[in-house]
Amino acid sequence: MDVATDGNQASEKVSANEYDLIMTDLLMPFCSGLELVNKVRNDLKLSTPIIVLSRIGNEETIIEAFQLGADDYISKPFSPNELSIRVKRLLIKR
Repeated sequence: MDVATDGNQASEKVSANEYDLIMTDLLMPFCSGLELVNKVRNDLKLSTPIIVLSRIGNEETIIEAFQLGADDYISKPFSPNELSIRVKRLLIKR
């Protein structure tokens, strides 16, 4: 497991490493979660499952995340059990 402190660092890590799953917050310094999803899907052409986590739960943002290629979107706050179930579901599909 790797942790990035901002969007640029997340982008660098995703470009340099292979992951089973990517979780990203929507609001990060330097590069948003939506920009990261776009990079993973369109620039890097990766099929790694992506979960977007955010306090922003409006319909437009959720739709945009899915259109860019996110596999799941979880609105904060969420329970650890909910996150665990969603992660397991995506990893089983893989």
